[in-house]
Formats: sequence, C-alpha cells, structure tokens
Amino acid sequence: MIAFVFTNRSPRSGGGSHAIGRGLREKAEYIGAVAGLAGGVLAGILGSLLTGASWVVTDAGARHLLAVMGTTLLFLTIPLIIFGACCMDWVDKGKSSRHSNVASYEEEEEERFQRGLARTSMTAEDHRRETSEKQNEGD
Repeated sequence: MIAFVFTNRSPRSGGGSHAIGRGLREKAEYIGAVAGLAGGVLAGILGSLLTGASWVVTDAGARHLLAVMGTTLLFLTIPLIIFGACCMDWVDKGKSSRHSNVASYEEEEEERFQRGLARTSMTAEDHRRETSEKQNEGD
C-alpha cells in the first residue's frame, strides 16, 4: 500500500497556504478601497459632466444617451464610496493595534510603574487628611 504524507515545512507561523490566502485577501482589500473611493469620485465628476453635456446637445438621441449615462454614474457615486470605505475598514481591522496612540489607563499606569514614574493620584479626602496633618505638625 502506498501512502502520501503531506507535511508543512513552512517556517512561517500559521502555515504556508494560510499566509498566501491572507496576502491575497489583503491585496484585494487595498484594491477594493482604492477602486471604490477613486471610482466614486470619478463617477461623480464624469456623471456631472455628462449630465451637463446632455443639456447642451441638440440631437434628441444623444441627449437621452448622455442624460442616462450621467444619471447612472451619479447614482453609482454613493455605493462606490461606501464600498471603498468598507474595504478601508477591513484593511484597518487587519492591522495590529499595538502601534495605536490610544492606551487604556491600566496599560499606561503599568508602563509608568515599570519606568519608575508611578503616578500619585490623590482623592479629595486624602488631600484634606494630608493638609490637616501638616497643620497639626506646625502647631
């Protein structure tokens, strides 16, 4: 009996085939974002130009064709921009958040503690107690 054994010899974590699929998905997200946003802007501009040209043209057939094409492009503007924005959102979700400028208070406190700069937060009651102790020492 002959048996085939498939082993993953890829040094990458997650396996080779998954990494290839992930790379293709990321490319598709970038292409979708650029195509959606640029296509939406260009559709709006070209749709406006074609609609404006339909007002000037005297031939009835050409006027109708330009008006239909211009209106169609103007209607496609918003869905294309929404599609591009969704693709940009997918691109952002795929990135790691470790380089984010936003940090929670616990992470910030832990980082300050490790650097020896522990924050001394004082409540109003602690402040009153400390002030009264200093006054008692002065008497």
